[in-house]
Formats: sequence, structure tokens, C-alpha cells
Amino acid sequence: MTLDELRVYPKAVLTIQEVAGILRVDRKTIGRAVREKRLPVLPLGGRKKLILKDALIQLLDMQVGDGRDD
Repeated sequence: MTLDELRVYPKAVLTIQEVAGILRVDRKTIGRAVREKRLPVLPLGGRKKLILKDALIQLLDMQVGDGRDD
């Protein structure tokens, strides 16, 4: 999925699994980013956490804007 496709994606929140699929990384990588507070989440109590689509887009925009690809 491209950044432009993500912008028009119909859901406002994404699961860790969905973000992993979008970024094409292992879900454990996304889980680690969440635990290290490098990826903002919406906690829903218990273990379930959702990533706000707009926050993910903003983070990716910053990464693309400064030329980083990590």
C-alpha cells in the first residue's frame, strides 16, 4: 500500500497486524515500536491497541520528508 492509498483507506484506526501488512514488516516490529512509544496508539484496555491512521500518516510523512528510510 502506498502512502496515497493509506490516505484514502476507509478506516480511521488500524490494528498492529494491519500496520505490519501496510509497512510490510513483521507484527513484532510494530509491537516493539508501540512498546517503545515510537508509534502512537489508542489503548482500549487490556492488550488491544489501535493505531490512528492519521498519526501513522503523519509519522510516515515526516520520515519521507527528511529522507530517512528506516
